[in-house]
Amino acid sequence: MTLKEWTQEWIEVYVTPHRRPKTTRCYQDTLNNLCRNFGDFVETDIDKVTGVQVQKVLNQMGKTYSKSLCKTTRVLLNQSFRTAIQNDLTNHNPALYLKIPSYAAERTVFPFSSEEEEKIRKAAPHILNGWWAVFFLETGLRISEFTALEWKDVDLKNQILCVRKAKTESGIRLVPLTQLAAWIIAKQPTKGDNPFIFKSSRGTPASPTSIQKLCRRLEQETGISNIHCHRFRHTFATNFLEAGAEDKAVAQIMGHTDVNFTKNRYIHLKMDFLVLQIGLLEKKSTTEFGGAQKNACTNQKTSI
Repeated sequence: MTLKEWTQEWIEVYVTPHRRPKTTRCYQDTLNNLCRNFGDFVETDIDKVTGVQVQKVLNQMGKTYSKSLCKTTRVLLNQSFRTAIQNDLTNHNPALYLKIPSYAAERTVFPFSSEEEEKIRKAAPHILNGWWAVFFLETGLRISEFTALEWKDVDLKNQILCVRKAKTESGIRLVPLTQLAAWIIAKQPTKGDNPFIFKSSRGTPASPTSIQKLCRRLEQETGISNIHCHRFRHTFATNFLEAGAEDKAVAQIMGHTDVNFTKNRYIHLKMDFLVLQIGLLEKKSTTEFGGAQKNACTNQKTSI
């Protein structure tokens, strides 16, 4: 049995029935990428794959793909080989000690600038499901959390949302709603026994596909490229911190246990906010030094 055949069977038997659909898609996409770019490798008999061979593949991937994809590939191969050993298909795991190449690029997600966010908020009311985008900006929810929301999860009177289906245990949380977020929920139509809050125009629950289509419509309407839900989430976190929120509060509402993870991974201060902050320093300098240095700078410019 080849590595390709076994890994495909592993996904179908050990992943699809037991893991979230998003995880299955991730592993399947990762295997497809290996098949497209490393055909000879995946056609190797599973019992003959060596650690050096797998490390060379990962090293080559690091020259083209992100560190994130390299890590996912390592997890995919390690877990599939572990299960192969349990099924007596091989007696070794060549993916056990793989190292991620240091030169593999880190994938950084940046929030929308203030100008981009304003364009999105202005365009949203005029396109199909556009208010969903505003809701993401107001709550910072993940796609999987958004699509799983049911009417039983919301208390509009007290403006509180309960996230019950989350990525991690810490993700199960209560999220206070802004007035705008609560209004968006209240305006969602209720159809029969459908328990989900956010639905497509056909009445089916919101899905990752329908949200991706929304992002494409927003790109066409605003001229902004690379719109996706993770940028909404990063923008929410950045806005929240810039508004003066405590680090721990931001982390908890985002569904994180580690405050530093939230700050390091999700917070990218916007340029207009940084300009405002440097203005505080300028104000302090002017107050303490009587504007002498500022006047000197002005005179210098005049002489030039």
